[in-house]
Amino acid sequence: MKILFLDIDGVCNSANYARERAKPGMLDIDPDTVPIIRRIIEETGCSVVLSSSWRLDKHLRDDVREHIVKFIDVTPDNRGLTDRGCEVIAWRKQHPEVTTHAILDDSTDFHKDQPFFKTDWQTGITEQVADKVIAHLNGGSHATK
Repeated sequence: MKILFLDIDGVCNSANYARERAKPGMLDIDPDTVPIIRRIIEETGCSVVLSSSWRLDKHLRDDVREHIVKFIDVTPDNRGLTDRGCEVIAWRKQHPEVTTHAILDDSTDFHKDQPFFKTDWQTGITEQVADKVIAHLNGGSHATK
């Protein structure tokens, strides 16, 4: 089983989107990022676990399900106790069926040995980052920060 740990802010939206296209009252998801996330899922057969702070709010989780992807679970809420890398580790310990995973995030609070693919808050996910995630989940290249 392949898993993509998905952040939202800085991946599925960006400073550029907020500045150039978002309007008050609009959903904070850049529609141009959605096909990129869906391509990762289609080309790897992975399932998604929401690791974003959006996982903590029911309405935001619903927005992710409706506008981006139907995720299978969320990482545990260990705010203040551990970093996000530890939240991924905690989730993985409960799911030994996972054979490979990738973390897609614009934050850097992950561990050096974790397959972390960094996006940029200014631009969100790019096709180049998606290509690296796909290659990793399909048994190819390794992540770099």
